[in-house]
Parts: sequence; C-alpha cells; structure tokens
Amino acid sequence: MKNYLVEDKKYIMKKETKKIIYLYSAYLIAIICNIVPSSIIQSLGLILFLVIFITTYVYKYKSQEDSVTYSHMTYIIKTIYISSLWLLIGMVLAYYFADHMIIHQAIQSLQNGMPLTENDLNRIMMNYLKQNIEIFTLTLSPSLIYLIYRFGKGIIIAQKDSVIHNPKNWF
Repeated sequence: MKNYLVEDKKYIMKKETKKIIYLYSAYLIAIICNIVPSSIIQSLGLILFLVIFITTYVYKYKSQEDSVTYSHMTYIIKTIYISSLWLLIGMVLAYYFADHMIIHQAIQSLQNGMPLTENDLNRIMMNYLKQNIEIFTLTLSPSLIYLIYRFGKGIIIAQKDSVIHNPKNWF
C-alpha cells in the first residue's frame, strides 16, 4: 500500500511537471510567432499568448502556495510583467531615436491627395524597418532576451521538479 502511494505521488508530480514545461514551451512558441513577419502568424501568436496567460492565472489560483505549480506560475506572471516594462521602455526609446522621415513623407503624400496602394504601404514599411533596424534591435531586444532567459531558467528548474525560490525576484 505504501509503495502504491509513493508511485501515485510520483505520477502526480510528473504530470504537474509536464504541465509546467508545456506551459513554458507554449509561451516560447507564442513569442516566436510574434517575431515572424506575418500578420496572420503574429495574430495567432497573440491569441495563443493571451490564452496561455489566462491559463497561467487559473493554474496559480487552483494550486497550493507551497506547490511547484504555484511557484512557477508566480514566476511566469512576474516575468511577463517585467518583460512588458522592458518592452514599453524599449518602444519609447525606439520612437525617440528612430528616423521617421519615410513615414512623414507618406503622410505628406496622403495629405496632398496622392493615394497609396497596398504595395506602396508595404514598400514604405519595409524601408522604414530597414532604415531603423539597428535602433529597433538595440531597444527592443532586452525584453526578448529577458523573456528567453527567464523561461529557459524556468524550464530547467521545472525539469528538476523543483520550486522556484523567490519567484518574484527580477532575475
């Protein structure tokens, strides 16, 4: 009887660990989808991200405070909020330092009554991105690097079926 309970507990722990690892993996997939330069794939990535984010809160509130799941869900939620702060700072810096002349010229053309086709808009956007790629990389990468670091660390700890000590820590 005692061995059965020990085996049953190991099964539950393994099931809990798999759930946590699947959640981290789904977040990484959502992040990759949002980097792909396709609006359809980015939309799917955003939907996936929102569903997983809600699921993270549900798992957190259904688990006990001293459980592996609770510590990882707290860690994930903290990671999302801190990376969002990094992203917001990066977006403000990108706006401030980027060269917007191409966009201003496009707006001026529209104001002068010259219609822009979809091809024109795509060309303008690609030129804008090419012209500012260094600025966007420098300002927006810290958020992405932070997410990948934290999720990688979380997956490693989850594979050990271990709680995250001090999950609200920034690093």
